[in-house]
Amino acid sequence: MATVARDRLRALIDTVVDSLDDDARGEELARRVHFSRFHFDRLLASALGESPGAFRRRLLLERAAWELGHGAGVTEVAFRAGYASLEAFSRAFSRAYERLIYSKETWTASLAGREAPGRQGNSIDCLRRRLEDAGTEFAQRVREIRDRGAWDTAFVDALCDPPESFTYGGMVAHVLTWSAHRRHVLIGALRSLGAADTGSGDPIEWERRPAA
Repeated sequence: MATVARDRLRALIDTVVDSLDDDARGEELARRVHFSRFHFDRLLASALGESPGAFRRRLLLERAAWELGHGAGVTEVAFRAGYASLEAFSRAFSRAYERLIYSKETWTASLAGREAPGRQGNSIDCLRRRLEDAGTEFAQRVREIRDRGAWDTAFVDALCDPPESFTYGGMVAHVLTWSAHRRHVLIGALRSLGAADTGSGDPIEWERRPAA
């Protein structure tokens, strides 16, 4: 039974992923997997925590981010993502990624002992520059933690209100997985298979749970 449920969820997800470059929507996607629109929407929303339409839009924006990071032009990427104008794409892209980038900027500031970063520009070019700067510094900090073998060492994040203590390893796992699509898919799959105590999937949360 578990295998059937897992295979069914995989088929539903694959149907949405395979539709990114065609105009299929709602009823057509459901028909491809032999479901009614109601059951298709309900099953995916239950597993992923978002509607098929929201899931598809997020996949398109994630692909757009990858393409922009590999040198594709903004206009080309915007139209491939299904947006009729650069303005609409820029607004959607900024909403989706500014918070993620600001979070990484804040973690790097905390590790370096700096004050919280101020809000900066959110144009696509600015977001790209901010991500490169924060990503480069964050990677360097993680390499230093690795070289010291300090994964289990605790530090105080003074930028939290009130300040909180984290381990370096828990913090790195949080940054790498918290906003990743695969976390949402995994938690949804576990819940669909009957797991009742998955929590949010945050490694920091799991680390802080008392041992059974």
